[in-house]
Amino acid sequence: VTYIGGYAFIKNGKVSSLELDSIETLGYAAFAQSSIQSIKLNTSKDFGTLTIGELAFYECEYLSTVLLPDSDNVEVEILKGAFYNCTNLDEYAIRDHGPRGQIANGINFERVTYIGEYAFTGATSLSSATLSACTEIGYAAFAECEKLASITMPVIEKIGGVALYNTSITTLTIPNTIINIDQAAFCNTEVAISLDSTQDYSSNDSIKLDALDGGNAVYIKLSDGTYMLLYYPSDITLNQYTVLDNTSIIGAYAFL
Repeated sequence: VTYIGGYAFIKNGKVSSLELDSIETLGYAAFAQSSIQSIKLNTSKDFGTLTIGELAFYECEYLSTVLLPDSDNVEVEILKGAFYNCTNLDEYAIRDHGPRGQIANGINFERVTYIGEYAFTGATSLSSATLSACTEIGYAAFAECEKLASITMPVIEKIGGVALYNTSITTLTIPNTIINIDQAAFCNTEVAISLDSTQDYSSNDSIKLDALDGGNAVYIKLSDGTYMLLYYPSDITLNQYTVLDNTSIIGAYAFL
């Protein structure tokens, strides 16, 4: 089986575990609101692309295990709302749990290259996300993941609006691959943002940090060459703050 169509298992209460070793695409709402608990997808595949479609596992409240391929030649794309309100899903690393392909609770992000808008919104058990290969996370991708305390994005290029809204992340390192961060990406968090001290940012002026007592204000360069104040650390209580030169916009929710 290489393709599962839209609504194929929607609200299905009988299938709790499934292994699909040749799958290429899961269609729209393929398992939405079903009783699926664990699924293995292409764990022996060494090349190609796996697309998890929009709302594929929407509100699958029992889903605790999603085993994805981990080969360096495989790309996994997670589209809009794919794991929306999957409240029982956390992360795990394949190599920490015995032989390749062994089932253990959690989802592995090793070869995920794209995460769409609302993909994990409301995944309230998700405590960490190691996005080693991911270049883009969409609007509200991890919003309302209240237990999400750690996220690693070493090659990220784009972070969507309210992507990390209302998470528990306290520190975040932005790599020199960054191109754009949308407004309110860090809204309602208390995250301390920094650059990677081991990387060279001289050829990338997309992001600027302004050091404050206890944190950094974050600026993003706009297409006209001016800057937008994107994020001001909520735990900083300066009585007066002067924005950087060439700042034209104070972003939405910048001070929330």
